[in-house]
Amino acid sequence: MLAVRRYGTVCELQLAREFLRLRIPFETHLRVIGSSRAQPDFVFPEHRVAIFVDGCFWHGCPDHGSLPRANRLWWKKKILDNQQRDLRGVRTLRARGWVARRFWAHEKPEKVVSTILRILQRRALKD
Repeated sequence: MLAVRRYGTVCELQLAREFLRLRIPFETHLRVIGSSRAQPDFVFPEHRVAIFVDGCFWHGCPDHGSLPRANRLWWKKKILDNQQRDLRGVRTLRARGWVARRFWAHEKPEKVVSTILRILQRRALKD
């Protein structure tokens, strides 16, 4: 498990390259004040948008998530705890006026960027 990357995953790097190409300013892994342990992968502070990119294993993807055979009950609880923490973080951010969205790491980067652009455009219109 030490080899598992916490930051700079392939998906995150693809998204960051696309944001840079489109000249969209962003922050990475910025702890949002008042959001407890929620540390989004991408933050667009000007528009108060927080984006999380979840790995299938650690966040229990219904399509690709799996449990190890050893210590199965422990892993099941661990992943459930992760999901509950994720939900609390999103709720806290939303209660503070942020848009918080979660995407799976296996989603196509073009689709994710397109969705994020729509969110940012809507937020810009509100400001």
